[in-house]
Amino acid sequence: MTNSNSSNMVPPLVIQIGFAGARSLVDMADFPDADPAAVEASVREALGDLLRGLPGELKVQSDEVLLCGISQIAIGADIAFTEACGELGILQRIFLPQHLDAYFAAVGGRGPDFEEDQRRRAERLLGEEHIIETRLVSDSHVRHERFRDVNLEIIRESDVLICVVRKDQRGSSGGTHELLDLAGTLNRPTIILEVSIGEDNEPMITRRDADLNAFEVPRLPPELAGEAVALEFSGDFPNGEDYCAGLQELSSRHANTLSLRFKWAALLIVGGHVLATFLALVALKLHSPVVPWLLGLELLSLGIGLWIHHNVHVTHSTPRCATFRVLAELASSVKAIGSFPVSQGHLFSLPFDEKFDSILRTVSVLQMRDSFRGGTENWQSHRDTYTKERLTNSEDRGQISYHERTHARAEAWLSRTRIIFYATSFLAIVATTLKLLAMCDCLPLAGADGKVLPAVLGVLAVALPVIAVAALSLATAFDLEAREGISSEMVGFLTDQVARLKNATDAREYQRLLIETETRLLGETANWFARRSYVGVS
Repeated sequence: MTNSNSSNMVPPLVIQIGFAGARSLVDMADFPDADPAAVEASVREALGDLLRGLPGELKVQSDEVLLCGISQIAIGADIAFTEACGELGILQRIFLPQHLDAYFAAVGGRGPDFEEDQRRRAERLLGEEHIIETRLVSDSHVRHERFRDVNLEIIRESDVLICVVRKDQRGSSGGTHELLDLAGTLNRPTIILEVSIGEDNEPMITRRDADLNAFEVPRLPPELAGEAVALEFSGDFPNGEDYCAGLQELSSRHANTLSLRFKWAALLIVGGHVLATFLALVALKLHSPVVPWLLGLELLSLGIGLWIHHNVHVTHSTPRCATFRVLAELASSVKAIGSFPVSQGHLFSLPFDEKFDSILRTVSVLQMRDSFRGGTENWQSHRDTYTKERLTNSEDRGQISYHERTHARAEAWLSRTRIIFYATSFLAIVATTLKLLAMCDCLPLAGADGKVLPAVLGVLAVALPVIAVAALSLATAFDLEAREGISSEMVGFLTDQVARLKNATDAREYQRLLIETETRLLGETANWFARRSYVGVS
């Protein structure tokens, strides 16, 4: 999985490998002459071979994915898996059933979970570079519930599972066998390595046939698949900043282009149909050689509008634009947090469409890798930079100024469309009333006005309501009311949040406010995506 000074790459994605295994890899009561260290070494070697060949088994290119293991750090198989990941440079996340000190001091039915030398070994492994997260995933006071919570979280986060079990071992509540049962229920692809002791007390490892057909290859959103992102990096994988910078640049460019196309399409479709209506009415009232030309222009206007409308839907311009905007905002959010150590669980609590799952996991893992070894000693400096660059900057990238401009533009255009609607509706009422009075001889018209004025009034009585409806249609297509209201709310929230951030007294409070801010910003993006993905020019 090595790329060197690569560029113009399709964004690579993360595959997460969940792991669980037996604490005791050999039953010394049955095999008193077996060497536990040799058994563990055999398991570690088998796991290394499996991990090396896993991309091929999963039918993915090794240079297009980043493997990330997920496990506990218990004695036995977990230790072997962690050492195998370290030897191969595979990133690893550690899920804990209780706080680390309590975890190392825990006592089960057979005595302490860790002897002193086992604890030191686990602590040494936790300090290695390939460990990118240690996370508490349970708050239960009951031991077997805590371990079951970890099993469920490992299954939920993983794309594929590897389990090491001892032959003929009975499963316990919260153990590996229970995880296997849960994985089968949830249809997670699972590889099982079974450990036994053969002749001469030699360890034997047998792999059960694993159906990997349930494995779903991580996919980019369809709109992004095949696109190249300029990523300059050395080593196994780009860092989070480079990855997000490339993703943001590409997505912003596409989103802006598609947004501009949509706006022009809406104007041309609505304007073309209004023009066609006007031409049809004029042709109906006139009796002259220009009528064929008017009808020809009407057909041309309708044809152009129909072609543009069809093209917008066939090319899926609106959902594509929405997808690229989400990707750009997601990349911008992760970049803003940078290498500051903070959990990004909010990315998975927001209602993003499932097609973003692989990207969300990838940027989350990259941010963990970049930030896990960082401290919070300089949290004030990060806060000041974040507040300035992300929120208060007067240039385009400042969220407050962005929402102020968005509100001002939406308010101005909404005001214009409302004026057009009310004005044309009022004039249509006037025109229709005057024509009705003329037809009832209540409005005496003499001379040429007796023919021309009623005809003009008839045209206006039909054309003006069409213009009024066109104004409403454009306001809906451009999402003006929602943009005005939401941007106003966001300006208020972010302004108050800046004050809260500046008054934060410690790193923990800042972390909470930081995630609260990004959750609100990305939450609005997710809601906007749901609102706009299926909107066309109507």
